[in-house]
Amino acid sequence: MPQSGSGQSRPRWCSCLFLLTVGLCAAAFAPGVAVAEPGAAAVAAPRFTVAGNEVRDPHGQVFKIKGVAIAYGTFAGGDEANTGQLNFDSVDRDLQRLAGMGVNLVRVFVTAQDRDERHLGRLDHVVSAARRAGFVVEISNSYSGFDESLPWVGFLAHRYKDDPGVWLSPQNEPNCGVASDCGNWALWASQTRRYVRAIRDAGMLSPIVVDGVWWSWDLTRIDDFSLGDGNVIYAAHRYANNHATFDAAERGSADQQWGDAAAQHAILVEEVGAFNGPGMGNSPEWLRGFLDYAADWVNHRGGVGAVAFNWHWVDPNTMTHDDGTLTQWGQDFVDHYLNRVPLHSSPTVAATPSARAGDVNRLPPAFRSPGVTFG
Repeated sequence: MPQSGSGQSRPRWCSCLFLLTVGLCAAAFAPGVAVAEPGAAAVAAPRFTVAGNEVRDPHGQVFKIKGVAIAYGTFAGGDEANTGQLNFDSVDRDLQRLAGMGVNLVRVFVTAQDRDERHLGRLDHVVSAARRAGFVVEISNSYSGFDESLPWVGFLAHRYKDDPGVWLSPQNEPNCGVASDCGNWALWASQTRRYVRAIRDAGMLSPIVVDGVWWSWDLTRIDDFSLGDGNVIYAAHRYANNHATFDAAERGSADQQWGDAAAQHAILVEEVGAFNGPGMGNSPEWLRGFLDYAADWVNHRGGVGAVAFNWHWVDPNTMTHDDGTLTQWGQDFVDHYLNRVPLHSSPTVAATPSARAGDVNRLPPAFRSPGVTFG
């Protein structure tokens, strides 16, 4: 994903050359189940699980992801003192608004450099606020190399292991800081297996979100490199780059690289945005076509869901203006994805086709995460 103010840059994908990317499900706890204090034995709690190509919620129902990246820059991505601080300050208001739009998962970017008291306290605040509001939280480790990321991911897994509504993505777009490693499947598999083992050894049982190679555009060889863990969601990323429309060739490319794999595996479009750098065409028409494809793929072809990048930021990926109104990209995500993918039904509230109703499938407060002390 593009960044600003961080000194980090992301090479771009070209079609001919890989250069180098709630009705909420708040049912993470059954009524009366308490969250374990740090150091206490883990509490047996209902869990999200991957079953074949589906994600099942703690009630055993299919969970379709309608996600948005939030609090960007607060922990990773740049501009921490300005836009990152604004995004942190507005997190409660943003969560309330996203709930009303039918979003059920928020993605939070972090980096290994965040392992200090100040950043961890702020991360706990964002995670707790999102969980109280009923969101699943995906913590996405980013902009860190493998050697520094491995202990950091294990640390995060231990810190949040007792909340089944917190998931980890151990490495965003792995190894793509070095072009020669970006498409290396053997390296990807070796490192990802170690991430998976670190997360499980720390006691976290939640689904693990795993990015693929080539900026996570490519999942074609996941069957050749088993990770040895069945509770994994594979993540695909996609941007328009210089394509004007999401035409038949683009559809065929998406199908071949990850779309068709959703018949057998849990596949998530973990990142789609409006802007992949100033040297790209970044066509809004392509984006609307891709969102239509994603909605159909989720509704009819086994796709797990999609996550938009980025709720509020300093470049054209922002889904909101500074005054809080939706940008065209934000409105397109609502119209072409959120409103087209129904939230699954719950035991307490009947499903409805509308994603705008903030109380659709919202479970009663007893089913949500109570206040959590992480550590």
